[in-house]
Amino acid sequence: MQVMCQVLVALVCALGVSPVLAVPYGGNKALGRLELEPYEHGAMLHRTRRQAFPGAGMPCLTVTFLTEMKGRFSDRIDPNDDGKATFKEVKSYLSNFNPAVSDAQVSGFITRRDLNGNGRIEFIPEYILDIATPDMTPEAAAEWFSLEDGDADGYVTRRELMRIAQHLGMTPQQADASVSSYYMSVDTDDDDRLSFDEYKVLYGQ
Repeated sequence: MQVMCQVLVALVCALGVSPVLAVPYGGNKALGRLELEPYEHGAMLHRTRRQAFPGAGMPCLTVTFLTEMKGRFSDRIDPNDDGKATFKEVKSYLSNFNPAVSDAQVSGFITRRDLNGNGRIEFIPEYILDIATPDMTPEAAAEWFSLEDGDADGYVTRRELMRIAQHLGMTPQQADASVSSYYMSVDTDDDDRLSFDEYKVLYGQ
């Protein structure tokens, strides 16, 4: 695994990810966006890099980070460990967020990440690039809001987020810490739910 990830470091760097700084990876912390379990550390890394080197590119990822992400990709999205997440596998993964996820949502999710147009999300480069360069666009905000709004009532609630977090393997304590410190920080009316206007603030909108 270590040798494979060293090769992946070289591949990711060759794809245009700047090798100026290899940001240390801090382990399995229950912080940040729930979809960033696996993506959370990419967002944290992106913010750290941007703060340290304003205007610079993304860092070359560490072997530790890539090793962790490969394990998560296999465990959560790619159960047959062939390095490619199919439509069926992605739908199973997204059902952790929204049990009623539609085929159209799954197709859109894949299309937004599928760089070579083969209808799959490949660990390298697509999954790694999605981690390392978090999508903060209005389209990304809308995509994840629809996935996390499980009952489609127009709000992402604390209860929905807690359910998602625990489905992704967090303990109740980790889930509460993640939901409270990240999501509920933009709950301006303190009603334990986020409207889209509140939610999109997480994306800088």
